[in-house]
Amino acid sequence: MPVDPSLTRALAEALVDVLWFVDGCEDERMDPDDAVGVLEGVAYLRAPALRGSRGSTPAV
Repeated sequence: MPVDPSLTRALAEALVDVLWFVDGCEDERMDPDDAVGVLEGVAYLRAPALRGSRGSTPAV
């Protein structure tokens, strides 16, 4: 199934925005344990794609 490049870019930008928010959020707005869980979840989901494109295991 072909992937629209503009959709890929929009999803990547949205992901960066979410990660930026989680990383920079004050403790009062988000529980630190929840923030770590979100960041680790994204790293886990991205790991296979990174391994496939680089041919090695990414540093997470």
